[in-house]
Amino acid sequence: MDFSKFQLREEGLIQHFENELTCQQEIKIKVARLDWIHSKFAGNKLFKLQQHLNSFSTHKHSSIISFGGPFSNHLFSLAAICNELQIPSVGIIRSYNEVNNPTIEALRKMNMNLVFLPKTGFDHFTESARTDFIEVHNLKDKTGEKPFWIELGGEGSLGVQGASLIWPFLLKNHAEQLKSITHIIVSVGTGTTFLGLRQSIPNHIRCIGVSSFKGGEKYVLENEALTPFNKDILNQYAGLGFGKNNSDDLAFYQLLKNQHQLDLDIVYTGKTFKALLNEISLGNIEKGAEVLFVHTGGQQGNPKA
Repeated sequence: MDFSKFQLREEGLIQHFENELTCQQEIKIKVARLDWIHSKFAGNKLFKLQQHLNSFSTHKHSSIISFGGPFSNHLFSLAAICNELQIPSVGIIRSYNEVNNPTIEALRKMNMNLVFLPKTGFDHFTESARTDFIEVHNLKDKTGEKPFWIELGGEGSLGVQGASLIWPFLLKNHAEQLKSITHIIVSVGTGTTFLGLRQSIPNHIRCIGVSSFKGGEKYVLENEALTPFNKDILNQYAGLGFGKNNSDDLAFYQLLKNQHQLDLDIVYTGKTFKALLNEISLGNIEKGAEVLFVHTGGQQGNPKA
């Protein structure tokens, strides 16, 4: 599939961040603003979806079906791309009840058909379960004869292949700014972007992931692809849980936006940036390090002021 038609922004994507703590520790933080690459489907998601969309196009599928939570920037980006390319799409939302928030409203406006399922009915979608799902929810007219299924968050080998393109994409126009990077830090949901970055960055750069949900350690240990990197994934920064923040968290995100022009999301990047600063304060990132924080987007899920 030709992605040149999307006219991605490729230059000026590195934002510098410093405060009293980073100056004291002589640590440089550079933010890779993937959220700036496109007005509709910014962040890491276009990368994760590229190989999926190539497979969809090559095998001439009739529609795309995928999964996500009620704040899913994966589904947001997928809906935007499908709407742009006029591909019928279905989003399966993990929620016991039909919910409404800025993300869900946006999915509907982008013509994604939504089905809400509790967690008990959300997991383990075998081939036969997929067929039953389409019949039970009367989706045949919307999906056509040959729907293409993308796993939760775009995970899987195709998602990892796509995410591995992030580093070369950044290097294309920012090689000089990235030549001294010692650490990369990125949010972890399914871990697909973390794994993709691990594949493509030089061996001397340490890649750190920050889990956004409680029980992240168990998830990592049960995921064969992530288990070898268990020590590099931080599971202690989920706070109140996935998509949940206390007043101090929200005040911190607002401070970053007001004083540093760093606009983060409340599900992934906000918690990850807070984790980064805490790791620096604890001395877990050595003095003189140069850290690249990968901004994966997702601000569409933030509450509207």
